Amino acid sequence: MSCRNLSVVILSICLSVPAFAQAPAATLTSRVPQPAGMAVLAAAGMASDDEIDESIMLLQVSLDLSPDQVKNIRQLAQSRRDNMKSISEKADQKFDEFQTLLNQPDSDPAAIGRAARELKAVREQVATQQSETEKKLLALLNPTQRQTVNDLGRTTKVLISLRQIGLLQPDLENGIFIKDLKTPTATTHAKPSAF
Repeated sequence: MSCRNLSVVILSICLSVPAFAQAPAATLTSRVPQPAGMAVLAAAGMASDDEIDESIMLLQVSLDLSPDQVKNIRQLAQSRRDNMKSISEKADQKFDEFQTLLNQPDSDPAAIGRAARELKAVREQVATQQSETEKKLLALLNPTQRQTVNDLGRTTKVLISLRQIGLLQPDLENGIFIKDLKTPTATTHAKPSAF
């Protein structure tokens, strides 16, 4: 895999992470802030079919996926999205119930405890679902592809750390990751010649 392909994958990960890290603005009427995991839960993995296709095109180029792998990874991503949407709706309902209990002046502490445990159960369901999905993904990849994904994970942690402390800020027009970069799009079906 060329350095340029690796850069494209790292770039796409770096640009998507800040979107998940952003939290909604706090409101004055809300007494209890939303738990950090719930904001991520609501956004993570909710890609449209077009966004899934664009991401898979990048993966196809970067990991040299076979047509069967592309089909199976697309199905896995769509299935995960649908499952997470269902879990996210449940999480929203449980969080609203929890927040309502907390905002009542005469709330029953036992009811608040039950609601907190229900929220924790939803969070654990998300973690289990994600772990199962990752295992399925890795099972679809050959050893070389798995190693590439693992290497990218380690590289991404470094890039995220640099971004968090302000030492790396991808400039979308002139930045080190974007300059002269051509990424595949959903309307392109062949490997881009720039790679």
